[in-house]
Amino acid sequence: MSATTTPLALPAGDSELPARSVTLGGLAAGAAGLALIGSLAAAYIGLRSAAEEWPPEGFEVAAFSGVMLTLTALMTATFAGWGAIADGRGERRQAAAGLSLAAFVGLCLINGIWFVGTQLDLGAASSAFATINYALLAGAIAFLGAGLVGLLAALFKVLGRQTGPAYTGVVRAAVWFWELALVGWLVVWATVFLLK
Repeated sequence: MSATTTPLALPAGDSELPARSVTLGGLAAGAAGLALIGSLAAAYIGLRSAAEEWPPEGFEVAAFSGVMLTLTALMTATFAGWGAIADGRGERRQAAAGLSLAAFVGLCLINGIWFVGTQLDLGAASSAFATINYALLAGAIAFLGAGLVGLLAALFKVLGRQTGPAYTGVVRAAVWFWELALVGWLVVWATVFLLK
């Protein structure tokens, strides 16, 4: 009988994920969120075309709030891009400042969308208009909330000195997901505030 043993499995591979994997994961998750928002916007347009009265009589859409929220979204996109570029250059303090401002202004954006939802003054099931508007706003809040968690995770990675020019995957993935979430907000804004 032979004394040699055969291995039962291959040796373990490298435990580090390439930066591309994390970035592609952020993009895939962002695309899924955009698909959700796009589906809700398509449902809005379908319901609007089938309705006899849209919006309900006496209801006014607050266009000013939508414009202010969209300007807030553009500000936070700029801050997030600043953080990603600074991280890629190894400027940790600049990256932390950009990501911190993006997260703070993003939280203000989410709060503003929540406020707009509370001001609708319609029962969620009172009409198809109310239901789809609440669904669009809730979808935007959920998408942006997930992006905010990603920004905070990237911020803590930067503060913990776990990112930089050699490995920018986490920050880049979080910022790209956040910016796709902001594109989702732009779709919601165009649907709710411009199409009416």
